Amino acid sequence: MRTGPRYPEDPALLIEELVALGVMRRRRDGRIDLPDVYRIAFAVGRRGGVPKMAG
Repeated sequence: MRTGPRYPEDPALLIEELVALGVMRRRRDGRIDLPDVYRIAFAVGRRGGVPKMAG
């Protein structure tokens, strides 16, 4: 049984897979949203976002 993403080496296909799973969503203007719960858990930054607090 295989686990993990189907195409980890292809960023475009990986994003589409995450959109299909509901982890990310694509906005009408083409930008991608990654909910804070995932962004913080995986330490993914955010352009223009408030930096997380230390501690």
